[in-house]
Amino acid sequence: MTPLRFSLSTACLAPLALPCVAEQAAATGFDGLELVVGVGQLLRWSRRVAQTASKLPLPVLTVHQPLYQVGRWARPAVLMRDTLELALSVQAEAVVLHSPWALSWQDAAARDWLKALEQIAAQVAGSGVRLTVENLGEHPGLPGRTVLGRLDDLAAFCRGSGLSLTYDTCHAGTLNADLAGELVSVRDLLANVHLSDYRAGSHFRHTPLIDLMFANHQMPGEGGLNLHAALAALVQIGYAGPVTFEVSPYVLRSWRPARRRQRLAEALQYARDAVSEIRSQQQPEPMSTIISAE
Repeated sequence: MTPLRFSLSTACLAPLALPCVAEQAAATGFDGLELVVGVGQLLRWSRRVAQTASKLPLPVLTVHQPLYQVGRWARPAVLMRDTLELALSVQAEAVVLHSPWALSWQDAAARDWLKALEQIAAQVAGSGVRLTVENLGEHPGLPGRTVLGRLDDLAAFCRGSGLSLTYDTCHAGTLNADLAGELVSVRDLLANVHLSDYRAGSHFRHTPLIDLMFANHQMPGEGGLNLHAALAALVQIGYAGPVTFEVSPYVLRSWRPARRRQRLAEALQYARDAVSEIRSQQQPEPMSTIISAE
């Protein structure tokens, strides 16, 4: 049975430098990293980051597009190109992209996104790096449905375009989704899973930035999502990609080193305990127990 690999998003410990994040993740017992493209990567370019990554105690398993589409990254072609170049330079397994916030494929934003995606798909061919699109959640100020806002639409798009999928449990939780059921339904597409909890009852769940303190991307086990069932589904389908912890720096208390280390260990232990329990329940009863019972 393939063991799950647990990865840590560098966004969890922002604004710490990549070597510091890697050292803390390795010391806690994580298996790899998800590198979120940020200003540091923009200034140092991919070659410099690749040199840094080659000296890290953990591999960079996935590379995530910039969280904020500002400056040069307001153009999808530049954003995707920078993200892919970084992923290729660090020999990552997958790239994580966000879908366009557009109501129709006729919108300029959607057309630009599709064109940029087509360009990097040609560039990545034969490299072994998987292009993934991340599922959306509920967002304040956005209409209820964007072009790829429903998981069914996203899955159909990925299958038709030869793409893979990054499944975010928190995003799905904002839409009251059945995490385990959805994970099974997209098992053929899964290349990355973002693991964090969600507090649906928080008054701040629709307040940008503040929501990261009280509602979105909470510690596993400290919200209302059935992450145990989600992890059970991953074990059941034999998922072999990264399970990436994407928890808010606030809930990790990332500004307090001792507390940060403790919280990282707690998050990882939650997942490992759940997987251990799931696998123990799947194992057949020992023959010695059956014989003694007879």
